[in-house]
Amino acid sequence: MALHGGALYVTTQKNWYRWDFTGEARGRGFERDAYGVVVELRTFHRAPGGLLTAWSDRLEGGQGPGELIAFANTPLGVFGGTLDGQLWCIDQGLVRRFARDGRPEPVRYLAWAHDRLWVASAGALHTWDGAAWKEHAGEPYALHAGPDGTLWTLRKGELQVSRQGEWPAPVPLPLTRPWALAAVGGALWIGCVGQLVRAR
Repeated sequence: MALHGGALYVTTQKNWYRWDFTGEARGRGFERDAYGVVVELRTFHRAPGGLLTAWSDRLEGGQGPGELIAFANTPLGVFGGTLDGQLWCIDQGLVRRFARDGRPEPVRYLAWAHDRLWVASAGALHTWDGAAWKEHAGEPYALHAGPDGTLWTLRKGELQVSRQGEWPAPVPLPLTRPWALAAVGGALWIGCVGQLVRAR
C-alpha cells in the first residue's frame, strides 16, 4: 500500500485499487503482455519524487528494474530490492547483488535507521553507510524503522530492537507467531497469527 496525492493505492494478488476516501475504491485487474501472460503489480511506494509502481516487468515513476518488492527512502536516495537479489538506488543504478550458495536471494525488506541502510536478504541482516558493508547472521522476516529512528525487527518468532545502531536485541514480549510490524501513531503494531498486538 501507499498513500499519495490524497489517495490510497493498494495491490492484491490479482488486482490493484485506488481509493480517494470517498465512495468505493476503483480497481482494475493486472495487464497482460504481448503473449497473454499476466504482468503482476508487486507493490506501490511513495518516494519523495512521487509514486513508484513496481510491476513484475518494469518500474514506473523512476528508473530501475522489474520485480522490485521492497523500498526505503534515505538521504542517499530511494533504494529498492528485487526478487532476484538486486539492490538498486532508484534513478542511479545497481548497488549490490545478494546470493547464498551461489543462488540469488530476494531482498525482502529495507529500512533506513541510525544513518545507514538495513537490508534483510540471503540469510542475514546487512547494513551499509554508503561506504562499508557489515553483516549479522540471521535474516529477519520483518523490518521497520520507526519515525523516531528506532529499528524494529522480527526474527525467530520474537520482537527485536536497535535503538542506538547496535545489532537488534530481543524485547521481552510474548508473541504468537509474529509476521509483520509497523510503527504508526506513536505505537508499534505487530501482526501475529489471529491477532494484532499494539506495543508502546
